[in-house]
Parts: sequence; C-alpha cells; structure tokens
Amino acid sequence: MELKKKYLDFKERILEVKLVSKIKDIYVKLSKTRYFSFIVFLYLVGIIMFISTLIRNNFTIPVSGDFTLQEIPFYFNGYDDWWKSITSGKFVMWDDSAMLGVNNIGANSFYYLFNPFFLVLLLVPRSIMPQAQAFMMITKMVLAGLSMKLLLEKFKVKEETTWLVSLAYAFCGWNLYYLWFNHFLEIAVLMPLFLLGIEKVIKDQKPLMLILVIFISGLTNYFFLISFCFCGAFYAMFRYFQNLKYYKEINNYRKLNKIPQLVDVRFEVIVQGVFAFATGLMMASIILFPCFAVALNNTRVTSQTYLTRLTDAILLFSSLPFSEALKGLNEVLFKWQNNQEKYLLYPLIAFFTPNVSCFDSIIIANSGYDNAYCSTYIYAPLLLLFIPSVINAFKKNCISTLIALAGIGLLMFTPFAYYCFSGFTSVAYARWYIFVTAICCVFIAVQYDKRDEMKIWSLDVSFGVILCIYGYLLYKSEYLIEVKMSNVKEMDERIFYTYGQIIYIFIMYLYLRKNYKKPEFTYNLRYAVALEAIVMCNITLLCQGIASYSNLYHGQKNISEEMEIASNINKVDKSYFRLFSSTADRNGNNLGMMLSTPGLGTFHSVYNYELEDFLDWSQVQYGGRNGWSMGIHEKRINLDEFVGVKYYLLKQGDNNVPFGFNEYLTTDSHVVYRNDNFIELGYAFDNIIVTPSYENRYESNQTLTYQGQLSSSSKETLINEKAYLTGAILYEEDAKELFGENYSDEKFNYITTKQDLLDGLYFTDNTLKDSMINVYYAEWHDQPTFTDKEENYTNRGAYSSSKTRNLTWFSYLDIDTSSLAIGEECSSRGKCFVSIQARMGENLDITLYGQKDGKEYVLNNDTHMKHYFSKNGDSKKQRGFYVDDKVTRIKIQVVETMNNNRYLLKPYITYEYEDTYNKQIAKLKENPLLNVTQDVNTFEFDTNFNQDKMVVLQIPYDQGWSLKDENEDIKIYKGQGGFVAFYGKQGNHHYVLKYETPYLKEGFKMMAIGVFLVSAMYIGQNYFYFNKKRYERMFSLKA
Repeated sequence: MELKKKYLDFKERILEVKLVSKIKDIYVKLSKTRYFSFIVFLYLVGIIMFISTLIRNNFTIPVSGDFTLQEIPFYFNGYDDWWKSITSGKFVMWDDSAMLGVNNIGANSFYYLFNPFFLVLLLVPRSIMPQAQAFMMITKMVLAGLSMKLLLEKFKVKEETTWLVSLAYAFCGWNLYYLWFNHFLEIAVLMPLFLLGIEKVIKDQKPLMLILVIFISGLTNYFFLISFCFCGAFYAMFRYFQNLKYYKEINNYRKLNKIPQLVDVRFEVIVQGVFAFATGLMMASIILFPCFAVALNNTRVTSQTYLTRLTDAILLFSSLPFSEALKGLNEVLFKWQNNQEKYLLYPLIAFFTPNVSCFDSIIIANSGYDNAYCSTYIYAPLLLLFIPSVINAFKKNCISTLIALAGIGLLMFTPFAYYCFSGFTSVAYARWYIFVTAICCVFIAVQYDKRDEMKIWSLDVSFGVILCIYGYLLYKSEYLIEVKMSNVKEMDERIFYTYGQIIYIFIMYLYLRKNYKKPEFTYNLRYAVALEAIVMCNITLLCQGIASYSNLYHGQKNISEEMEIASNINKVDKSYFRLFSSTADRNGNNLGMMLSTPGLGTFHSVYNYELEDFLDWSQVQYGGRNGWSMGIHEKRINLDEFVGVKYYLLKQGDNNVPFGFNEYLTTDSHVVYRNDNFIELGYAFDNIIVTPSYENRYESNQTLTYQGQLSSSSKETLINEKAYLTGAILYEEDAKELFGENYSDEKFNYITTKQDLLDGLYFTDNTLKDSMINVYYAEWHDQPTFTDKEENYTNRGAYSSSKTRNLTWFSYLDIDTSSLAIGEECSSRGKCFVSIQARMGENLDITLYGQKDGKEYVLNNDTHMKHYFSKNGDSKKQRGFYVDDKVTRIKIQVVETMNNNRYLLKPYITYEYEDTYNKQIAKLKENPLLNVTQDVNTFEFDTNFNQDKMVVLQIPYDQGWSLKDENEDIKIYKGQGGFVAFYGKQGNHHYVLKYETPYLKEGFKMMAIGVFLVSAMYIGQNYFYFNKKRYERMFSLKA
C-alpha cells in the first residue's frame, strides 16, 4: 500500500509540471482525431519489432546484404546530389559517384531519387541519415497500415476490423521479406491507395486520386508502376463488371429525377478509368522516358526470352492445328522451364508460412537468392479465417469474388504472371505479390464482419487444410533436398521454426474456435497479431543477419575519418579527380557515395551500360561481363592513371603504393598519397587502336585474340590497360568514319598488332614452372590459431590446380622467383609494378620477399580486400604490387578456408618498370587539356595542339553528353571501351562538354500535357458538370 501511495504521489507531481501538462493536453486533443490512436499503436508495434536492433546498432537497422551494401550509401549520395542541386540551382543530371559516372535520373530513380519517402529525409543532418532511414522504414510500415485502413473504410468495414487487418498488412510478410530492399517498402503504402483510387473511379466516378497515385508511383519506383498497371487493369475490369447492377440503378435514378446526364454511367466509368491511367502515366513520363531509355539496355531486358516464346506460341495458331497450338501455348503459360517442382511450392509457402529471412523461406532454404519467391503471409489468425471466409462467400453466393480469388491463385502458379507483371524482363519476379496480399486483406476484412454467419466447422476445415499443406510442404522439401534440386539446401534450424509455427497455429485455432463470436474477440486478436509480428520480425532479422553498424566500412571511426579527409581534399582541390580508398572493398564498393567523391566502384542494378567493354577489358566486375557489382581495387597503375586517380587513401601500415604517388597528409589512422603524374580530365593521342564492337565480334564468330582486338583474358587485362595510355581505342565503324575505309589519315599512327602494346611489359608465362611453386597445406582440427611452426603444414609438392583445392586457413603457396628477373633492374630503372594472377574472390595475403646481405626481407605485402562473398566464378584476377628490389620469393597465404572444389590459379607474374611508365606519361603530358573547370553537369577546357589529335576523356560515354567548340557542335565517339572521345583539331580551341538527361525534355512535355488534361478535367467536374452529391448519398457500396 505504501509503495502504491508513493507511486500515486510521484505521478501527481509529474502531472503538475507545466511541460508534462502541456504534452498531456496535446495528446488528449490528438487522440480525438480520427487516426491518431491507430498510428500511435502501429508505431509502438513497429518500434518494439526493431527495438533490439535499434539499441544494439546506434538506432539503425543495418540488415545484412543489399541494405548495407546499397541502401545506406545510396541515401548519402541522394542527399548530396539534392543539396548540390538546391544550392547551385542546377539539377544534378550526371552523377559521378557510382562507378566513374552515370545518368542520375536514369539510374537512381529506381532506388530513391524522386521517392517522396526519401525526399523528406533531406531535412535531417547528413550525419544521421542511417538513423533517419531506420525511422522511415518503420514509418513506411505504419503508413502502409494507414493506407490499408483507408481502403477498408471504402468497403464499409467496421472500425475494429480495420485495425486488425491493417495491422496485419502493415507488418505483413511481404514488408519483412523486403526489409533489405528498403526502397520497396513504400510500395506497400501505395498499393492500397492505388486500389482505393480505382474504387473511387468505379464507385464515385472521381479519377483524381487514381491519377495522383499513378504519378507518385512513377516518381517512387517506376519498376512497380508496371506491376501496378497490369494488376490494376485486371482489378479494375473485375470491379467494373461486378458493379454493372449498381450502374444500372444510378442510370435509373438519374432518369427518374431528371438529373442531367451526358453519357451512360457505364461508359463514363470506362472513359474516366482510361483517362486516369493515361494521364497518370503521362504525368509520370518525366521519369518514365529517361528511365526506360536506360533500363531497356539492362541485360535483364535485352536477354528476355519469355515474351518471345509467348508470341511465338500465339503465332503457332496460324500454322498448326488448334489443339497442337493450344498445347504449345499452355506450355508457355503454365509450365516453368526449370525448377518446376520448387516453383509450384512457392505460392503455398508464401501464403501459408511465416517469413524467416529476406532471402528465402521457412520450408525451402535456397543457397542463392531467387526472385521468383517472396512472402504474402498475413499472420495466423487471418490465415485461419481465410478458408471460412471463402466458405461464407460461397454460401452468400459471392461467385464473382470467388472467381477473382481463384484467378489470382491460378496466376501465382503460372510463370506468365511473374514475367508479365514485371514488364517481361528475363527474370521471373514475385514482387507483384503485394497485390495478392492487399486483395486477401480486403477479402478477409469484408468477410470477417460477417463472422457471426460463419459455422464453427469451417474453422475445423481451415485448420485441417493448413495442417495438410504444412505436411505436404515438409514432405516436398525433404524430397527436393534428397534429389538435390538446384540451390536447395538443408533446412537446419528452420525445421524447429516450422514445428513451432504449427504449434502456434494450433493454439490460435483453439482460441478462435472458442472465442470468435465474442465481443472482445477482435480487440484481443489485434494483440495476438502484434505479438506474432514482433516474433516474426526478430526471426527474420536473426536468419537474415544484422550487420554491426559500428563495423560497417571498417568501423565508424574509420569511415568518419575518411569522410573528413575527403571533405578537406574537396575543399582545397577543385580539379576533377578520383580517390582510391582501400576501404572500398567488396563489402563497401559504393564508398564513393559516402565520401562524396567520384566513385571507383558500385553495387548498382542500373550502372552505366555504355562502359561494358571497358569493365570487361579490365575485369572490373566481380562476376564478369554484365555483372552489376564491381570495383577498382587491385592497385594497377595504368588503370588508376587512366581513370584519373589523384589520391590514394590508405590505412597506416599499408605501404603498397604505386610509383608516382607521394605522401600528402597523415592522420593517426590514415595516410593520403597524391599522384604527381596526375593528368586531369583526359588524354590526347596520335596513336589509334581499332577494335570491332562487341556485337560485331560475335556476329562474325571472331575470337577474342585476333589482330587489334582487345579481350578480357587474365594476361590481356594488363595489355588493355597499357593500351588505354598508348592510343585512342575506337570501334571499327567509328575509325572508318573518321579516318577512311583504309585508315588513310597520315596524321595518326594505327596500331594493328598487340606486339605494339607490349613495350615495357614482361611476362613469366614461359619461365614460371610448376616446380618453382610448392603447396603447403595447413593441418587444423579446430578453428586455427596462427603459427609458423613447420610441423603444422604438409608439403603437397609442386603446383597443380588439384593440390590447391579446398585449402584451409593459413595454407600457402611458396614461390621461388630467384631465377626470374622480377625487379632485378630497379636500381637503374626505378620501382617495379608487379602484377600477380590471383583471384580477388579468394581472401589471400600475398607477401613479396627480397634478399639483402644474404638475409630475406619483406619488399611488400597486401591482401587488397577481405570479404565474405562466394569465391566461385570471380573474374578479377590481377593484383598489383610495387617493389624497389628484385623479388626472390612470393608467399600467397589463404586467409580463410576456401569453398569446396575451388582452387588457386597458377600465379603467373607480369611486371613493368617505372621508367617505361614515366616515358609514356611524359608523352601524354605534352598535350594536356588546359584550364579545366567543372560545374554541375558541365566541363570546360582548352586545347592547343600542334596537330590534330584524338582526345579521350576520363568521363564515361553517355548519349546525354554534347560537346561544343565555341558554337560548333563536335561529334562524340566512344573511346577506350566506354569513354567520351572526340576528334581534336590543332590550334587553340575552347570546349564545353555538357550533360542533359536523354528524353527528359520529351518526358517533361508529356507531363505538361498530362497536367493540362487533368486540370481541365478537374475544372470541368467542379464548375461545369452536374452535381452528383444527391444520388451519391442514396447508394451505398453493394459489391
């Protein structure tokens, strides 16, 4: 009693405080507003769901995978671009932070650029962007719940039911599955609003909301606008036919009451629906035109086969008997080309089982990400009520509703929907499942209010069906593991989650069976859903993994210091340069976005596809050509020089620095080196290197090794990079246009054989024998602790690929290079660049040794990067080192146990001396670009050549670039496999290179037409059209 009294006294004193009193008054006022309590409740649930992660990670939600690799740096980049646009008054159309440079609108609109949920975050300080991002993730889920509530209210669902179902939708499996794709969560907000917009056309003949939602969807994420349009068209047609009786009543009412009517309401709805979709898309054209122009070059579009197969199957009806043609069409529409058994399970798993990660499902554990799966789970109570709702709808003769549900269910089992609703790309996406989730929520909510009419046995049937489906799924999962289905692995601990879920469903079934007609039932169920959401969210985060925010980018202290260093360099150095940082490894290849410097890497689905040949020739992409994860990490001097690297930002103790780079500044943790050989913006060449285009190479079945051709084989990568600084590399068709069919322009020298590119490069292909390489296998029974004791190693003998398979921690290759001449002439020729063939995919610690006074010492050492990605199929194979003495031994040590059946490449060595490199640089410095200045989307520079040159800039090629010499338009070509190149004439010239987003003007014009039409429609409806309010109040929703 005394304790209670103390508590009441304390509470009374708190309430007497003026600030507390004011807060209480505000809360009381807000609580009387319509949605305040609902929003507060959802926020509380959302915060509790993530509270553990928020507390442990500085109030961030760093979901492992794409979220930490993309979403965090993307928001920093967008923040910088928008504030640069605001302060300069010029919108940033060219973004150079992502892999040398990219069309900002075309690339970044998919992720964030015009996303309203991102734009709000421009109001917070840059330093707390990850924290603001976490708050916005929860906010988007809350708003998803609110938008669903608005939709349910349109269907006259009871208030308490809207709370329950909207809660389930807000934190549904789809939202949790796509936590690592932060830019998808807003789609869950927009989908109910999109359906509500359609309802307003269908029921009220008011298209404005639908128009605005389509427009905002285009701004937010144009990919999902495709899904919205296809799904929306199906939904609108269904709802239109479902309301034909309603339209007849409206027509009769108008005639009876002599209300002016221009057209039949049935026709009016069709016209308004088409008008809404058309004008919404027209208004979104300012984004769609530029974005589709870029996206259409994505390999997921260019390599599509499904639409081709579908059209071919349809055309068969004109040449084959109907039955045979129908059979062929059926194959395309309903049969997966591979993994048929697994894909037919996905819809059942998605609907009936809870989400457990952002990567795969509770039943089928995939070893790789599969776009054909995502979750539609809406929690056990609603799941148990789904079949009773179907039974009740059948009893009420809601045949059209059941047909629609059956149709949606059928689509989930057919490949057609997965390709169609994603715009017929080459990938079968299940992202459209958000439509399924929303429809199920609406259906269950409407039927839930009629649960008094549901029979108790329908719950029994529901539980029995669910139990059978779980049994079937577990059986099929074991079968797929047994037959070693592609990418399917053991369930491991997930089997316990599955059993736990079955037990929970059973408990919930008993509760529903006993209480589903009680008045407090819905209120209690709300908390059951909230609790399940909290549990499911934390299991998802546990299985997916949460990165340590404190350790991202080698630690917050490291990234903060690097940000400060980069900021200081940007303040004092106004030249156009790129900065190399060893922090930008495969775990952080979007680092340039964090540092606000032009980037040397990216993990981005929509990178600059015009760079494809260059990226291929220099093995920049981790997975090879057309891969969207890439970076320049290998410290290769010719490559770094060509792309304009002026600064090396390295950790203290990292001494593997290219020649020509000298110490610029130091901090406690970092050293910055500046390139004294830096050449700004571009190069002028007398030499011309001609190569066929990528398409011509393969159309003519030519190999990658004939005269004048550049390729991406391991050794040739170094030749290619030598070529970048030797001459202008032009495609055959461009060279003929510039210099004639036989390259007759005598002002230029034409390099037609690779031998002309090898000056100064030395190869050990024929001199490095297998017998010079010994393989030492580390014997470990448990997690290794480092030791150099010889007895822990087994010498497997001379190198062969089989002997290097499955090497364990600290196993190593010992290479005796004393008989080779690597670095032997350093005393007379300067430092030596040594490139060792070793995949960047493997975590390797490589040390180069020399001899002095009969004693061995370390010349240099580097790991280049350490990461936790799969080592299979990595295409980056050349690592750079710099030495000032002869290399007598090389040790390549495995830092982490290698994947099964992987092996180390034979470490062929290529080297080049500093004097050869300096000679090449000196020639390039003879004809520099002068007076270089840069502004947003613009570069200006002068030239003063003594004769015509072919100029190649460090700026990636894009159709949006235009070049002027005074008022004369200069044609731009693609040089060096993906960079701006042009014919530079002798004498003094002033050039202006300007970027404008392709098709932006056309998109703006189309948007203006759309805005005009919508404005005219709005004015017409409000000032010149008849008043509908009388009969709108007379009719309530009946369908």
